[in-house]
Amino acid sequence: METSPLTTHIAIDHPLIPGLHLTEARWSDRATLVRLINDAPEISQNTVAIPYPYSDQDAEFALREVFWKQDQATGQVRNFVIRGQDDVLMGVISLFHRSENDPRDSAELGYWLGSPYWGKSVMTTVVRCVLQVAFGDYGLRSVSSGCFLGNNKSRRVLEKSGFQLLDGQRTYTKLNGQVVQSHRFELKNPAMAQQAME
Repeated sequence: METSPLTTHIAIDHPLIPGLHLTEARWSDRATLVRLINDAPEISQNTVAIPYPYSDQDAEFALREVFWKQDQATGQVRNFVIRGQDDVLMGVISLFHRSENDPRDSAELGYWLGSPYWGKSVMTTVVRCVLQVAFGDYGLRSVSSGCFLGNNKSRRVLEKSGFQLLDGQRTYTKLNGQVVQSHRFELKNPAMAQQAME
C-alpha cells in the first residue's frame, strides 16, 4: 500500500504561517520526514517511537504500518500531517491508542514539529484544532497526553490547550537505555462534561 486509505483537509488560521492546514500522510512525505527528524535529534529524544538517526525505511514503515493502518482500522484520519502554503510536511500530530485495551472513546495525543517552525506557536494552534476534531467530529470523551520531565515546551503546549496535569500520575519509559519519567495530562470533552453536570 503506497497511498492513504482516507483523505482530509483542514484549514487553520495562523498569523505567522499562511496556508497552514492538516492532511493525511502521503507517500511523497518520506524524504521530508527523514530530513526533519535527522535535522533535530530533540524530536527523537522527546518521543518514544521515533528512532535517531531516521532512515528511509523508518519513514516507509511509519507510513504503511502506523499511520495508514491506524487510520484504516478506525475509519478516520487519526494521523495528521501539518503543512504550510507550499503543502510540504512541517510535522505530525496523531490521535492513537496506547494499547488494544484502551477505551475506544478516548485517545492519546502525540505530536512533533520540524525545527524550522519552532517558536511560532504552530503546535499550540494545531493541537487546539485537532482537539476540536477529536471532540466535535469523532465524539471522543477524553484525550490524554504526556511529556518527559524537562520537556517544558511540550508541557506548555498541553497546558495552553486546556489539558490538566494528572496529580501523582507519572509513567516510566525506557528510552535509549535510560529510564525516563513522564508527566501525564488529560482533557475531557467539554460538551460531555457540561452535560454530565446538568
